[in-house]
Amino acid sequence: MSEIAQEFDPENYSFVIGIDFGTTFSGCSFVFTGDGTEEVVDITDWPNHGSQYSKVPTALLYQDSGHNLIAWGDDAINDPDQSDNPESFLVERFKLFLDKSVESMPELPFDLTAIQVITDYLTAFYEYTKTVFEESFPDLYDPSKCRYCLTVPTIWNDMAKAIMRKAAIQSGIVDPYDHPNRLMVTSESESAALYCEKSFPGFNLSHGDQWMLCDAGGGTVDLVVYAVDESSGERQLCEVTMASGKSCGSTFLDANMEILIKEKIGHLVELNGSMMLQLMHQFIEDMKPQFDNEEDMFMPLPSSILEVIEDLDSESEIVDGQLVFTANELREQVFEPVVLQVIELIEEQFQQSSSEIKALFLVGGFGQSKYLFQRIEEVFGDRLEFIHVPPRGDLAVARGAVIYGLNQQKVTKRILRRTYGIWSAMMFDPVLDSPEDQIVDGDGMSLCNNRFFAFAKMGDAVGIDECVCSEFKWYRSESQSLRIYTYGNYGDAPRYIDDPDIKLMCAFDIDFPLDIERNHEEGIPALVGIYFGSTEMRVEITIHDSMFTYTSAYDCLDNSYEVGYSEVPLKRSSMSLLVNKYKMSTTYIENFARLRSSVVHNSKKPVANI
Repeated sequence: MSEIAQEFDPENYSFVIGIDFGTTFSGCSFVFTGDGTEEVVDITDWPNHGSQYSKVPTALLYQDSGHNLIAWGDDAINDPDQSDNPESFLVERFKLFLDKSVESMPELPFDLTAIQVITDYLTAFYEYTKTVFEESFPDLYDPSKCRYCLTVPTIWNDMAKAIMRKAAIQSGIVDPYDHPNRLMVTSESESAALYCEKSFPGFNLSHGDQWMLCDAGGGTVDLVVYAVDESSGERQLCEVTMASGKSCGSTFLDANMEILIKEKIGHLVELNGSMMLQLMHQFIEDMKPQFDNEEDMFMPLPSSILEVIEDLDSESEIVDGQLVFTANELREQVFEPVVLQVIELIEEQFQQSSSEIKALFLVGGFGQSKYLFQRIEEVFGDRLEFIHVPPRGDLAVARGAVIYGLNQQKVTKRILRRTYGIWSAMMFDPVLDSPEDQIVDGDGMSLCNNRFFAFAKMGDAVGIDECVCSEFKWYRSESQSLRIYTYGNYGDAPRYIDDPDIKLMCAFDIDFPLDIERNHEEGIPALVGIYFGSTEMRVEITIHDSMFTYTSAYDCLDNSYEVGYSEVPLKRSSMSLLVNKYKMSTTYIENFARLRSSVVHNSKKPVANI
């Protein structure tokens, strides 16, 4: 979205609401700012919610070729139609469609897309929370006076964050013309870190001390190391390692458990969806959080299963109507394959840090696992002063999102997880550059028109308010868009924009003021500033006296993200695709909006194509 920059006053909003949109469960916390207490409150009373968890299942039940959403949350899981009606389809774990590292995701039913189901879920979630606020604050609640903070996994790239913002807008949470700051998007790990810091402000750590946050949720596990920063006189945090993560959350324990159940009784009974749902409910509610690698565990079998097993007494693995799981098979077949991945991620964070890491905080639903805590303590206990599982760690992300919404300055620096740059024209090198990329600008300067210029590099520590600025001279053409590219590997970025590892991330359409469009032959002066220190990238473009602000206005060049998007590599063979999508002429592509740029913090002076 773009707009001429306007002032944003948080005092105009009475509620700050945090939304933890999770893979298996989602949560919501909020604060009413009008009473000055800033007490964070959780929404825990969900429709027909019989679970011990304080969050609601991230699940939808569709019918009639996907045109009819008949239930969400617990109602979707418990509705008898989801197993008895062949025209019904239960959709779960759909958040993982936005993580391109996850392989072999099942296709969504009824030609639904990821953004459609996410939007449907957020719509139902939002409409229910509105009823909670209306009942709890009948005289104070006004939907237009609410700000929101939506959390996303640390490992997601910028386009996935943009899709979440788009879904939040489509679901009615905010209006597309609202100021971008009314809907903040931050990482789950940072939200959880803010919750830990506020809940345990003393924890024997002082200025410069480092501690690790491990947010182990249902779908993803995110990790990052922070240092305590008291240089300003206020206790703040700064990232000292590049955040890492992987899709290895507790939902992958569930998948392992399903396989084990089928191995144990699949030859005795044909397990339908309803049977498996009952068994997995017992595992998720009772067995998974309590497994400690010491005691065998027992799963009561429902009558629908016991009735069809012919010779029940001869089955040694079924005792008194309960399926027996030994501690060894639960460890080796269900828990250890996933826990080992978490241990590897923790070790990677230790390797990144050059200083002692004194503490580790373990949060998230999976973070409450007794076995996970035991294994972390076993492997890393001699390298840490303490390992702590905060109370209500399953709500750490939602609560931390509210804390972030109240103060976005608590984390002063972030480490970039990828290199960002633009397509640029830079001084031509006859030894390195191809003659076909050589152009001559209006001043007679020989340039290579196929270069990748890095604004900010992977591993850079970027301040939250730090802006990388460039002063441009923009030559008007048929269409204008500022395009930003990424490079996700370690080491120096490739020299050329058409390298297969360079990905086109986003495009911001530029609306030139009408009074200067006629002067494009001389070039239009423009100051471009990019903020990399926030969770979402923000771009400010100043043309004469007009400033335009862009946040997540990403135009994907193919539609694959609608099912499980991908960033788009720019190759010469795809030039026709760029022409078609942006309605540009071949001449415009070849002379792509040549600019003369002077980049703050860098001695190079490229001429940039945007």
